[in-house]
Amino acid sequence: MSLSRVPMAVAAFLLLIDPGLVLAADCVLQRADDAGEYLLQLSTQVNQQCFTVEELDTVLGKSVEQQLNTAAGALGEERWEPVLVALGAISDYARTRRDAVALDGWKRIYEELLRQITRDMELIPISGGRQTLWAWDDHKFFVDEPFSLDYASLVRVACASGADSCSAAAAEAVEVNVVAGLTRQVLKFEARPRVVEYAVELQKLKGDWDYYFDKGRSQFIWELLLNARLYEADDGELAPPPAYQFILFHPMVALEYVGAGPQNEQAYNAAALVELIGYNRLPKSRAGSKLSSLAIGGSIVGTYTAENIGDRIGIGAMVHINNNWSFGFTRRDTGAGTETTWLVSADLLKTVLKKSSEARAKLRCGTANDCIKDRPAP
Repeated sequence: MSLSRVPMAVAAFLLLIDPGLVLAADCVLQRADDAGEYLLQLSTQVNQQCFTVEELDTVLGKSVEQQLNTAAGALGEERWEPVLVALGAISDYARTRRDAVALDGWKRIYEELLRQITRDMELIPISGGRQTLWAWDDHKFFVDEPFSLDYASLVRVACASGADSCSAAAAEAVEVNVVAGLTRQVLKFEARPRVVEYAVELQKLKGDWDYYFDKGRSQFIWELLLNARLYEADDGELAPPPAYQFILFHPMVALEYVGAGPQNEQAYNAAALVELIGYNRLPKSRAGSKLSSLAIGGSIVGTYTAENIGDRIGIGAMVHINNNWSFGFTRRDTGAGTETTWLVSADLLKTVLKKSSEARAKLRCGTANDCIKDRPAP
């Protein structure tokens, strides 16, 4: 094909396409014969980002754009003020549309839009608003919420009454999309710096929880259940980990030093050990403890030593250093009278007692939350 024929081929192709749909892609609503055609045009306009300040060459669009430009680069109150002005302009526009519309059902649409804009204006200084609620979803807004809005049904009802009502309803649907689209854009703009800040915090939070589960002292299932029961985090999965680990009936092995005197058959014995009850405080830099930057804890322990001519059971205490090493003592009859024996042990069970994702999630929720129940199935 020669280059001179290319424009003609393109023109012929465009003539085969519904001209209304071509113009809809250019953000101009064309008169159609029924509700289906109008709704298809509206879908195209949403996909073409027609309801944004970049495409809306209107007084409202320019006003919102000016406020966003003023807020750009600012933080805190200096950013909130122009954002609130922009939302106020959108709210005034929606209120004007509500007062002017004569079609059945549309006043309720605008009333709900106004109510939600007011709510988001209240939330700007707190959380930045709820931009996800304003997302367009097949001619609906606030999907899955009790106040879900569906303007498509109003367009279909109007189109059943005649061409003029159909055209008027489609034009009103455009105005609804203008209000919702601009509101979402403003809230999305406000959320950007917060998202960056939250991302940093979430990364740190993830590191804190990974430390708790993987670097802290090993926990058997009953210890994990105990710590989960005692942990109450009002913020659910966004809360930091506990600054502690309670220890309960925790079995381990230790090397026992009896003594090198002639009264003892051998200086060292292997001993089975149970931490009857204990407490481990995690470091300040990882889990919010205000007491120390070093993980430290202690336990009341009981030991059993098979190679002994005296008492095989001893009672004592241990100190845990940096989640890994433990040092302690017991008092028992070694065969040469009651003596103090010395213990040393290492937490070698961390790699064995790996926590499942479900166990981690349950502890992170804490007893004050139901976030596990609300999780979608994987």
